[in-house]
Amino acid sequence: AVDVHYYLIRLADAFYKQRDKYTQCVDYTIKLCKRDIDLLPALFELKGCSNPLITRLCVIYEKQGKIEDAIELCDLAEKYGFTDNKFTPFSCRKIKLQKKLSATESNTWMQQYMQELRHNFMDTH
Repeated sequence: AVDVHYYLIRLADAFYKQRDKYTQCVDYTIKLCKRDIDLLPALFELKGCSNPLITRLCVIYEKQGKIEDAIELCDLAEKYGFTDNKFTPFSCRKIKLQKKLSATESNTWMQQYMQELRHNFMDTH
């Protein structure tokens, strides 16, 4: 499983580097990252190490606006004892994502409220 993990890292890196040239490369990268996640239970000997594929998938999800999915990945990575990089736990990324999610939700609520105010104003005038 460890050999496959390192192979998936190299393969995902190669695809991700081509993402601007070929749009399907992000989809391939996501599939490779998810394949690595399937291996997590067998990667117990890497506990305490960073997992660049989980980090990469978190970044992709964040860019796609899938903040909840990225937060779930952080939880999964912590469950299996992986770090975001050599010195940072996934809890730090999770906190950043939760703040971003809160800001997004607040902004959405405010936009809906303002739209309702405009609609009510137009109905009365």
